[in-house]
Amino acid sequence: MNDMTFSKILATGFLAILSSQIPTVCFAQDHSVYLIGDTGEENLAVIKLLANELKNNQRETVVFLGDNIYPGGLVKGKNDSVMTDQLEVFKDISFNGRLLFVPGNHDWRNSKFNGLKRIKDQKQLIDQYVTNEMETLNESELGGQAHFPGGGTPGPVVIPINSTLDLYLIDTQWFLESKMFTSVGKAIGENGEKLSRKKTKEKFWGDLESRLQQSDANNKKVLIAAHHPLQSIGGHGKKKTGFKILLQTVGQVFSTIILRQKTPYQLFSQDIQHSRYSKFKKKFMKTLDDNYLKSGNSQVIYTAGHEHNLQFWKDNNRNAQYIVSGSGSKTTHYYKELVDLYEQSDDVTLDYPKKEIFKGLDEVGSNMGFFRLDINEEKIDINACELRSDNTLSCFPLN
Repeated sequence: MNDMTFSKILATGFLAILSSQIPTVCFAQDHSVYLIGDTGEENLAVIKLLANELKNNQRETVVFLGDNIYPGGLVKGKNDSVMTDQLEVFKDISFNGRLLFVPGNHDWRNSKFNGLKRIKDQKQLIDQYVTNEMETLNESELGGQAHFPGGGTPGPVVIPINSTLDLYLIDTQWFLESKMFTSVGKAIGENGEKLSRKKTKEKFWGDLESRLQQSDANNKKVLIAAHHPLQSIGGHGKKKTGFKILLQTVGQVFSTIILRQKTPYQLFSQDIQHSRYSKFKKKFMKTLDDNYLKSGNSQVIYTAGHEHNLQFWKDNNRNAQYIVSGSGSKTTHYYKELVDLYEQSDDVTLDYPKKEIFKGLDEVGSNMGFFRLDINEEKIDINACELRSDNTLSCFPLN
């Protein structure tokens, strides 16, 4: 057995343990988690401002919410610098907290062939950089790993932030990959065997249920980090009808078999209204309801990127909040029509941005930025941080 094979076995075993057991090492009670998504556009302005916030608070947690490299993930040996430039920002401030990454659809090559390879290559690059170039809590607590869930599998990986909060890391793109034309990572079964795609999905839902029940039994709040949002007033929240639905059906076959390019199939599969996306959302919310949110002491904060703006939603029926933080390197517009669509269909309230920003317009621009969660034993304070026109940062509370 060579060293590479042995290392892979160790990594696989560690992930299995991490996914099923809560480590004993936790952060202090007063702690901040920074949430930034879609940073892969080779624009470091927001990342540098985030890092500047960390200079005096080193042992915090930074979570990258996917689409870490545009446009098609890591092409090994060609665009490595897109990722290493981001990591170098934290190396330069001698950051010694924890860096965590989940994948997005662009990291998966946007549902094209060989997306799984690019996910595995991205994990290898990030893990090696964090281990070899930095001194972080990833080394002491996570065996040097930073990219999760790992191996192109859906997760969940659960990490305790402190005695009151568990962080769940999930790869939502796994569920949106084409079943017929693309490959995904497979989970490892109880006897060490590689599971089928179907069994991997079943294992995900079973593990998620049991971990949520455990968080509930321990009276812990839950923070979920993924790439795909559950509501959005950006372009991915729009409803496709009529001709666009027909185009989606034809485009799925045409794009995958013939073009292998970003055509209607890849575009529409990334929208909340797409059948595969909405099916995942429905089952995910039911799993939360049945295994965690029925408890009166529970609280869920679901965080995602994908949409290139900042949004904060409050659930009217559950103790749940939904964050969209996908403007780490570029922005897209807000659409007024989608506010009522999701407030009515999901019975949620858009708390940021406020409806007043539209001022009679159908759409308005947004700012780059990120979210910061300040955590203590009693509560979680949610703050939005936006890039101003003078390249300074403006942070303000939302709850």
